[in-house]
Amino acid sequence: MYSLTMMCLLFKERDLNTTHITREWKELAITLAEQGMSWRKIAKYLEKPKSSVSDALRQHYKGYVKPNRDLVGTYVSTIPSEVLEAEPSKEFQEKLLALETMKLDEVPVFNKNGVDMTRIQQGSDKIKKMVKMHKYNTLKGAIGKRLLFICDTQVKPEIKRDYLSWIGELIADKQPDIIVHAGDHYDFPSLSSYDKGKASAEGKRVKADIDAGNEGMKVLLTPMWDLQKQQIANNEEVYSPRMVFTVGNHENRADRFAEDNPEMQGLVGVDALNLEQFGWEVAPFLTPVEIEGVFFAHYFANPMTGKPYGGSALSMLKTIGRSFAMGHRQVLDIAIRPTIDGKQQIGLIAGAAYTHQEGYKGVAGNNHFRGVVMFNNLKDGYANLCPINMEYLELRYGTT
Repeated sequence: MYSLTMMCLLFKERDLNTTHITREWKELAITLAEQGMSWRKIAKYLEKPKSSVSDALRQHYKGYVKPNRDLVGTYVSTIPSEVLEAEPSKEFQEKLLALETMKLDEVPVFNKNGVDMTRIQQGSDKIKKMVKMHKYNTLKGAIGKRLLFICDTQVKPEIKRDYLSWIGELIADKQPDIIVHAGDHYDFPSLSSYDKGKASAEGKRVKADIDAGNEGMKVLLTPMWDLQKQQIANNEEVYSPRMVFTVGNHENRADRFAEDNPEMQGLVGVDALNLEQFGWEVAPFLTPVEIEGVFFAHYFANPMTGKPYGGSALSMLKTIGRSFAMGHRQVLDIAIRPTIDGKQQIGLIAGAAYTHQEGYKGVAGNNHFRGVVMFNNLKDGYANLCPINMEYLELRYGTT
């Protein structure tokens, strides 16, 4: 009585031109099929053409007598004894000896479909990674981009910046292809016309606002930078997303201040922030950036008045006529509408990626969505949108 593994090794050592060996491989094929192995895998395992194996198995299932079998994984041969009693080759004997001296966890183990599960059962990280990469490469051409949309992080000197590290950890974890920050990262409370002449403006300084924004940007991007350093050290492919920053109305405060005070030009303004040093492509205020058919901006303005469009995301989608994403408003509003060509458009308003309270909004006004939005499978102006709120980010990436 021979195990399937031993029998197949013995089979591969025989002279394949003899009649009794032809009968042998057919019986082996039938036995493997009875144990659930696919016909294609049987052909590969016995090193026979799939057509030959298929013909033999079809003939068997049309009325041929099944070979005798004992327990699963054991083969009781009906091959002539003179064949089985033939002296195995020296090479085969060495293979047999190697099998007998193998550790228990190295012996091939077949599942119900006849698949050798040994390496999988050993938890081979290499195999799992190869399978994952194969699936990724297979789908890579079919799926769209992954984009993380961030807007209105509104960093100022007096606030905690933990929320920025949570977003940064999300970036390092999910590694989106594209990151869009739609502006209002630098809050610039010192340049706020709302606070001008009020006690709330006392003691606020432009330099402190710039320093706070720069520090916040470092907190946001440090997890990604740490990941890149680790990948370089491990000689791995380095994660390098496209990064787009569309200037918001709060950063535009600095430009307006420089415009009103020409002596400050070069010292104050969006250009002086030097966002490029952090890796951002910078789009001027209210200049939409098209990415995979979706237009991104801090907000979209009425060309006749220069004021932001009002209304819901759906009404704006009808007005703009193209898929869009914007911040500015502290809401989460998502709209989807079909077009006459059978496609779909999306509209997104999500303008609060911070955790602090804004005094000017009051208690009720501060009760709004806070978080970011992941665009999955972004292509042709459409994506599967996944809002991620700050509560989840804190639970997932926050430290206690």
